[in-house]
Amino acid sequence: MTELDGLPRLEFAFPGPLRDKLVAAIMDGAKTSTTGLVAAYKEEDEPLPEPGRQGVLIDSVERTVAVLETVAVETVRLADVSWEHARDEGEGYHSLAEWRTAHESFWHGAEMRELLGDPDFTVDDDTLVVTERFRLVRNLADEHGRLEPAHTSGERATLAGFLDWQRDTLAMKCKGLDADQLKRKSLTPSDLSLLGLVRHLAEIERSWFREVFAGESPGPIWPRVDGEHADFLVDDADPGEAFEAWHAECDRARAIVASHDLGEVVHWRDEDWSLRWIVTHMIEEYARHNGHADLLRERIDGTTGE
Repeated sequence: MTELDGLPRLEFAFPGPLRDKLVAAIMDGAKTSTTGLVAAYKEEDEPLPEPGRQGVLIDSVERTVAVLETVAVETVRLADVSWEHARDEGEGYHSLAEWRTAHESFWHGAEMRELLGDPDFTVDDDTLVVTERFRLVRNLADEHGRLEPAHTSGERATLAGFLDWQRDTLAMKCKGLDADQLKRKSLTPSDLSLLGLVRHLAEIERSWFREVFAGESPGPIWPRVDGEHADFLVDDADPGEAFEAWHAECDRARAIVASHDLGEVVHWRDEDWSLRWIVTHMIEEYARHNGHADLLRERIDGTTGE
């Protein structure tokens, strides 16, 4: 048992890109309020939050990200939600009308209607909602922003969590370096560089999750040069573009993993592949290349660490 084991789980939205966006906004301090349907609390037989309640924030891969504490709670008509509350939800709304449109879209979505057991559920001015303000008590990530899966996590949370740990480790190895350092091939005679690893792993994420598993035909991010993969051809590469592409492919991969069973199997190039195998293989892929990244970073500026 740990001090966190008795705390309630705090889950924003449903697993996937929206939850990841909300968790990120909470962690960077932009989001300090939220709004929920009274009907959803009743359907899940969940008590309404009370000031002083603490709970653990859960992300899309079931990791405990932070401890939050409720500061204030009020049950109001949807029409009576204030602009100050809507603004502090930290999602970039420019007006109360924009906030309401976005929330109606979420509440009228298939997942919420399924949760409520009402395929025609709609909100109106008189719909009761719970407006909650909270504060971030403790960030549970390590000093590099990485989150280790809980030691008793289930299979999905463990596999997806360790894949994110490996992704975050690569980001850590690149942090604080300028473009020239990221491009530096410091392990002669190898052509490996940190920027090349980022580009390579963006392509690998794209290939396994989108092409093999999801059946998409995205094509390579960087076209071949003289018949060779361009991942490691970094002399003229743009680090900003590379990291943007890598993050986008990681986000897409997370969404795919969150929305499919690990045992789901696809047929590709005359072989069958389960999502479980693909996620496990990606952990191995990152672990191997993070070993390269360890050596590259140490040769660049002497920085070491797991």
